[in-house]
Amino acid sequence: MGMNYKKFSVIFLSAIIVYLFSVVLINLVVDPFYIFRTPFFGVQAQINDRYAKIEFLKKEKRKFNFYILGSSRMYLTRPDMVEKYIPFGKGYNLATIAATVTEHLLHVNYLIKNGYSVKTLYIGLDIDFCFTLKMHKDQDYLLKLHPYVANTHPIAFYWSYLTILPKGDIKRKLRANFGRKTSPASQFGEDGALALGSEAEARQIFLENQRNLKNIIKDKMSRDNLEVLKELVALCRQYHIHPIIFITPHHRMVMDHFLEEDYFSFLRGLSEITSFWDFSGYNSITTDSKNYLEHSHYNPSVSRLIAARIFDDRTWTVPRDFGAWVTKENIDPHLKNLKMSFEKKNRLQNMDQRLH
Repeated sequence: MGMNYKKFSVIFLSAIIVYLFSVVLINLVVDPFYIFRTPFFGVQAQINDRYAKIEFLKKEKRKFNFYILGSSRMYLTRPDMVEKYIPFGKGYNLATIAATVTEHLLHVNYLIKNGYSVKTLYIGLDIDFCFTLKMHKDQDYLLKLHPYVANTHPIAFYWSYLTILPKGDIKRKLRANFGRKTSPASQFGEDGALALGSEAEARQIFLENQRNLKNIIKDKMSRDNLEVLKELVALCRQYHIHPIIFITPHHRMVMDHFLEEDYFSFLRGLSEITSFWDFSGYNSITTDSKNYLEHSHYNPSVSRLIAARIFDDRTWTVPRDFGAWVTKENIDPHLKNLKMSFEKKNRLQNMDQRLH
């Protein structure tokens, strides 16, 4: 009986070791999140941009002095669109997929503590993320923060990627390399912006990852994010960093899912913390689908218009209704204008429904 138990234990332990070795080998060879930089598959179906961008910056520590922060909506904002307005500015796009305000704060803390030169921050805020997200789950391996940013041990970070078995992500990587229908490669340029061959490729990448639209529900998340923004602004003041903060121009389809009073309340709360530019609302840019790749991400041409409005570049023709400078002194008339645009939208929708 003792021999059978010992034999079973050896077989069981051997099976666990073989399984673990197989999982580690698959993760190293396929490298679905491009953490280990293994060269076996050329097309990267998806990249953990939070990790990749910090790894790049570690090697280029003295090269940049201003940083673009935001979600994937800021991917196509090339730093040269902004740095021409900033004396001696050299920028890097540190935007990441579905970035949250808390992650902006963690990234800025990392840059300051590690001796990076940070003179200016160009921050695009997403209303929908401010209402629904504070931090992503640690189990979301595409969105895990770099260990130096999250203050976790690097060994634990790498081990977590070696010992999971993300079947869907592995299949996605294999399909991207061997499938009949190949996906465009997601690659970031030396300036951190998404580098693609064409607008069609950008549209394909974003469409593959598009989320279903849901009503933006009020909860304590928006209040928590305002507190984080207050901390971020205070950090900028402490270290003499100039923050340029703006609300990104959400497509009208996204705006249709905002709960109006919650949206207005958030803008008022933000105005009490800092002045900002607001490119949201129903305006000539957000109501024209030609300005968007799909319902979430705007074209690079819109990024240029945003920069032109912020820096008062008269060489660009920016629609008069696109972009408003908001302070705690003018928040009331600004909200009044936004409410009027919502009322106009509702009237047009009601008329359209009656006609059909």
